[in-house]
Amino acid sequence: MEFKVKVCHLDEVSTHPNADKLDVARIGGWQIVVGRGRHRVGEKVAYIPEQALVPEAVQKVLGVEGRLAGSRRNRVKAIRLRKILSQGLILPFEDGKLTNPETGEQKSFNEGEDVSGFLGITKYEPPVPVRMEGQVYVSPVRLPRYDVENWKSDPKAITPGTRVLITEKLHGTLCVVVFYKEEVVISSKGLAAKNLGLKHDEENLYHKILGPRVSEIKKALDAKWPKAFATGVIGEIVGRKIQDLNYGHQQPEFYLFEVIIKFGSENEWKYADFKEVQALAKEAGVRCVPLLGETECPGGKEIERANQLADGKTAIEGVEQIREGVVLRTPTETRDQNGDRSLRKIVSGNYLTRKGGTEYR
Repeated sequence: MEFKVKVCHLDEVSTHPNADKLDVARIGGWQIVVGRGRHRVGEKVAYIPEQALVPEAVQKVLGVEGRLAGSRRNRVKAIRLRKILSQGLILPFEDGKLTNPETGEQKSFNEGEDVSGFLGITKYEPPVPVRMEGQVYVSPVRLPRYDVENWKSDPKAITPGTRVLITEKLHGTLCVVVFYKEEVVISSKGLAAKNLGLKHDEENLYHKILGPRVSEIKKALDAKWPKAFATGVIGEIVGRKIQDLNYGHQQPEFYLFEVIIKFGSENEWKYADFKEVQALAKEAGVRCVPLLGETECPGGKEIERANQLADGKTAIEGVEQIREGVVLRTPTETRDQNGDRSLRKIVSGNYLTRKGGTEYR
């Protein structure tokens, strides 16, 4: 998901149910706990999301110095204030202009514009563990750039009321495997976005886990799509020492959640329906992310319902552990008029506010 500090208007401001001096502001599906009476519906603001690194001057204006996350107390993180989830900060405009607290410069911006550069706000990038690094090379075929937008950023992206499948979002490290002619390209999320594959290395996490499974995965893909220009799978590697949530796996394990197909050298990747993902996982002998059920996609004001979908325990059998969240997807692959997939994630508030969490990429 692309990092932005977007110019927005407040959709709703309501009183906090558990605090006399706090309100709850809403932007799309995001809710931000704010001071009582400080903001109004329709007000123009800059929305500073989670993972933002906020300069000291901006912190002072917002009154949050020393209260943010990270070793330097400058990182925005989801928190609960009097039991209400708050995700981000808002910096209001004054007389239609945004002020840079560091320089005093004032400037007009339109709704939807990114003001991160103007405010000096950057995205936090967690360190990459050595076992997830490796030597790279340019892939001979264009790799997919994979990310799932948060439902809360645009609750209308999937039309409210549309039937959607709910799959569990697992907390691990994303792995891409692509088959092109006689070549196998194994990559991570970040490297695939740069069209880079990982050179073969038995000590590298991705090769260690996916290498032994490559032949069965390719066999299953070839049987289903024998005339494809290229095929591939995308999944999550989870387990002990991958992230703080290990799902009961003492050794790393791979869970499939996407099957991708390219039918021509210039064509973009196509995504298989989830029932085909499940079928291929069974055929190739790999695990598939849990399917939690089917429901109607919530609307923009149904934030609590969305949070309830995301919260809860993992569906992986025999494991007492919270889940990271859920992914909403239409049973049959569909795209909107902009070509975007009908696919959105909702991250659990319990996951976001847990103690000792890790976010390695």
